[in-house]
Amino acid sequence: AKQLGERCCGYLTSPSKLSIPLYYSSVTVAPLEEYKKKCKQWDSDLPVSSPLSHHPALIVCSTTGNGDPPENASSFCPIHEAQNNNCIEAVGKGGLFRVFCGTAKLIDQKMVECGAVRAMPLSCADEATGLEEAVEPWLDVVVETIGRFVLNIGVDEEEEQGRNEEKKSDEITEKSQEVLKNVANKSLPASTAPATSVSSPPSSLSPGVVLARSLLSDFCDVDQTVEIIPDIPDDLLPTITSVSSAAILINTVEALKRKEQSYADGNHVETNSEASNDASHYHYGRPFHSSVLDARYLTSTSTAGLEDSASAVFEATKHDQGKEGNEVLLPSSTAASAASSLSAVHSHILDDPIRSRRVLEISLSLPTDFSMEVQPGDAIGVSVPNRPEVVNVALSAMSSSTNDAVVLLDPSDSSIDTMSLHKLLEYHLDLTHGSIKHKRVLASLACLATSLDAKVLRLLASKDPAGEFLYQRLVIEQAWDVVDLLANFPSITWDVSSLVAVFPKAVPRYYSVTSSPLVTPDRVTVAASIVDFKTEILTGTQAGGMVRRGLATGRLEVLALPFLMEKEVPASYCGPTIRIFPQATEGEQEFHLPSDASERNLILVGPGTGVAPFVGFLRHLRASRKLADAQNAPAPNGSVDLYFGCRSPTHDWLYRQEMEEFKADGTLTRLRTAFSRTNPDHKEYVQHLIAQDGERIASLLTKGALVYICGDGNHMARDVQSCLTGCLVEHGAMTEEVAIEYITKMKHNGTFLLDIW
Repeated sequence: AKQLGERCCGYLTSPSKLSIPLYYSSVTVAPLEEYKKKCKQWDSDLPVSSPLSHHPALIVCSTTGNGDPPENASSFCPIHEAQNNNCIEAVGKGGLFRVFCGTAKLIDQKMVECGAVRAMPLSCADEATGLEEAVEPWLDVVVETIGRFVLNIGVDEEEEQGRNEEKKSDEITEKSQEVLKNVANKSLPASTAPATSVSSPPSSLSPGVVLARSLLSDFCDVDQTVEIIPDIPDDLLPTITSVSSAAILINTVEALKRKEQSYADGNHVETNSEASNDASHYHYGRPFHSSVLDARYLTSTSTAGLEDSASAVFEATKHDQGKEGNEVLLPSSTAASAASSLSAVHSHILDDPIRSRRVLEISLSLPTDFSMEVQPGDAIGVSVPNRPEVVNVALSAMSSSTNDAVVLLDPSDSSIDTMSLHKLLEYHLDLTHGSIKHKRVLASLACLATSLDAKVLRLLASKDPAGEFLYQRLVIEQAWDVVDLLANFPSITWDVSSLVAVFPKAVPRYYSVTSSPLVTPDRVTVAASIVDFKTEILTGTQAGGMVRRGLATGRLEVLALPFLMEKEVPASYCGPTIRIFPQATEGEQEFHLPSDASERNLILVGPGTGVAPFVGFLRHLRASRKLADAQNAPAPNGSVDLYFGCRSPTHDWLYRQEMEEFKADGTLTRLRTAFSRTNPDHKEYVQHLIAQDGERIASLLTKGALVYICGDGNHMARDVQSCLTGCLVEHGAMTEEVAIEYITKMKHNGTFLLDIW
């Protein structure tokens, strides 16, 4: 939501993007909770001399997984103050929850009730199915539409155009749906763009063009003498905008001058190597270089065949530990070889719905001064580099020499430090499938390619039915990344400004803490589900059939290899380092244990890796109880009910031994487990167990129990919440409406907490 707001602000400050006069005296971008402080003009009448009919306001908001407003809108939503001279436009982002885009719909409704006038209907986007299809068309028109409304310029014509655009969008959507239906029947409908005759001999074509022709001709049964790749008009492409600040290439001497000037101006920001050892300020921009201290599979996963790779990782780093906080890198050749071995060893089980699941627990060192303490319920952010082969391929596409080149991410800001081009590509840009799957990126890359390469890239980025088909078959099903794009379309070249403008910034990965500082103050432990899968072999081509590995979990698994073997690792070995930083849950809804947790009734629901924070909770509760026992404190009166689910009790019952120990020593009051694949005729999930315990659950809820839910937000969290509501209806003498309101109040009171994704 914040990024969309900033993009809209960029449109408003670029008069060239508007065909109407600038209709504002200033542009304010602020969180909704700060509207009273930063948007005081909303509460005042427009001057008589103003050309505007209304105060323009553009609201972009998300909806949390449980249907509540985001944290920075919590104080705005209950109030909904508006004056009769306001004009609004809103877009909502949400998921598949009880109230889809509920916050946006509520704000839209209340603003109108208070007298505001809609300049455009509310637009809703679903993050679960992709935001691009809804957001990009909205961005194309929203700023100018509001301007025309408040300036009374061609409102009627604009409304007619909007209706035409909506009709056109519906037609495109219907065609896309027709494509997906016809793919199964191998009959692709005619493209919306005209075909032309073939102009290039096959020998001169790039692999991507050949592949696109092969796939399209196979499904369309078109004569190969006809050029099947259509010309795509601009109106079928997403809007191309920069996602980052500007960047330039400068030489080393100029870089040093800029850094000296930054010091002289007092604007210099410390880099990792220059920073002091005060670790209390570790964050994404300044991570701690943590060493791998231990690791194990939480699933029944064999390590046979990985002995040589584990030894190679161990030997490559065992003599290079250095000072705490210094980065210890694993040689790229060793990392690539180990990743290849892992793919080969596990490839035969990737089609098995049970054995393919691998979950890794990994222990990471913390600063010895304990200044980066994390609590159960927090998450650890992990910043992982792009793979060396990806970086090298991206460098090879540079249009100019890169020797001694230094990148300045924002030439207008001397406080931003310079960095090498290699570092930019390694840590700061997302070159994975996660960025390539965005059609805006594909459309931008088409501008950097030539001839038929550009034509195919435009097709992949378009709403044309043929493009939708190719996009699904190549970009999505084959999980293309930058290496795949450049291999298939070698005419793509870029400079550093293009790189920064096209590719999104790299994002860290977050993993729930499973440890307690009362038990292991020198380390933090996290659990991660390994991401790897096979791509489909494309019929009639040589493409597909590859094993794809997740960037972050794939690297964690490689670094953990020496600890995953049965052979004992020397206690002095710390392993390669990885960049981490704490990500505490903050605000009124923090996902932490209360200070009086031992006196409270806790209901913990965490299937799969959703159980990770609850293992940390239980370790913390047991350690706290031991401390209390040592001080002869009264026995705790609280209870802990844990609901855990997985596929198989013999393969992916994570932390089984620990759970049984927690139950045996009284840390857990009740342990309830559901296994979804043991009975082929009946899949049992955690919500089924909660329903079976309905009377107990209703009693606990009405007596003030704390509910924690962690895991899948699209289905599990919604189903569990619905089940808890049902328990209150059936066993708590409530109507459904009262039960829903009761759960809602629990959320507002901080006694119903979710950590979902």
